Amino acid sequence: MRRIHFKHPFIFKIISGEKTQTRRLSSRYRPGEILRINNTEIWILITRRYRQRLGSITPEEAHKEGFSSLKEFKKAWKRIYGRYDPNQQVWVYEFKVISPLYLQTVYTVPRRKRI
Repeated sequence: MRRIHFKHPFIFKIISGEKTQTRRLSSRYRPGEILRINNTEIWILITRRYRQRLGSITPEEAHKEGFSSLKEFKKAWKRIYGRYDPNQQVWVYEFKVISPLYLQTVYTVPRRKRI
């Protein structure tokens, strides 16, 4: 199973439901894909993916990113990526946390009966 990396403060926001979106520079994840966060036992399901200009993020989307304002989002983006270019194209991923029980139902292989 593939992993997705988040900085530790964001993991707590994911668990609490404050963060349900992430913006990335690559398109490597697909809707329907289940990803493990870092080396934790926290799993997310990618529910939607789309492209967006970084400068087009709305206050509501900044909130879904786990920030209280656009200003806070931009500051974090600069800290992570070194600069904030509003014309830069990014990939937006919407996701939800899934439980280990869900994983068992998706990845359980039925046993064959012995004769």
